[in-house]
Amino acid sequence: MKMKERFTQILFFLRVSNNLQVIKGSKIGVFSNDYEIVSWPETNSQDLVHHQVNGFTSKGKAWSGWLALFDPSKFKFALPANKCGSLAATSATSATENCIYATNGGFFDIDTGACIGNIVMNNTVIQNVNTTAVLFGLLYINNHTNGTLIGYTSSSAIADEQLKFSYAINGRGWLVRNGKSYLTNATIAEDLDNSFIIEEAPRTTIGILKNGTHFLFQIDGEEDIRVGMNLHEITRTLLLDIDAYQAVNLDGGGSSVSVFNSTVISSPTCLDTSHICERNVSSIACIHD
Repeated sequence: MKMKERFTQILFFLRVSNNLQVIKGSKIGVFSNDYEIVSWPETNSQDLVHHQVNGFTSKGKAWSGWLALFDPSKFKFALPANKCGSLAATSATSATENCIYATNGGFFDIDTGACIGNIVMNNTVIQNVNTTAVLFGLLYINNHTNGTLIGYTSSSAIADEQLKFSYAINGRGWLVRNGKSYLTNATIAEDLDNSFIIEEAPRTTIGILKNGTHFLFQIDGEEDIRVGMNLHEITRTLLLDIDAYQAVNLDGGGSSVSVFNSTVISSPTCLDTSHICERNVSSIACIHD
């Protein structure tokens, strides 16, 4: 069975709206507000659906990974118990935070454990910095969380609560915008190094499908022998196989992992070699009850 056929079967079990409402942000300078806000489908709460998926890149290389489709009202980002500056395995933080399903999250300093970029957790701004990196956040609209923001935001918009986030972190690489590849634009806007773009490695992405369903998509790999996907390849897969409407690249490489009920289900390579092991990370993406 081809990957897209299998994905269609997974999607069959979800009852989702096909009507996306998008609000554009206005550009206001170097650290500008240039974003999309997607309102959530007005449907009954949906159960998590996750499945192992596989396929081939445009170069004919086989890949394997995990795709999770979820209700955004049951999603959050989470940090280790000691917050920014501390690291823990995704499975450990997942257990503490009562996540049904989790992946690694945002970028961090592997030596110090410091969070990189903006961090909003449970309606509280943990870290607010000027950055050109793309942000993925759950947003308050009409006094409750019912929208997802993807894009570029100024630090003042977060600090002054012009944008009211319940949860938010920065990724690195806005891969898909409004159903089209945005990697070329993101390369300029986020000053992405070519080596970062072309590296074939494990990847973790988060986004929204064209029908409004939110997803986590994680690819296994091994950096030392160039197994995995570069950003061009994962963008192509997101568009052609998954029908992504918006997608953001999260931390990858040895950090990439998928966890179900606090048990690792993917094949993480924490040392960037063939050894299967889970890396200690900072934030995680968490789907909960």
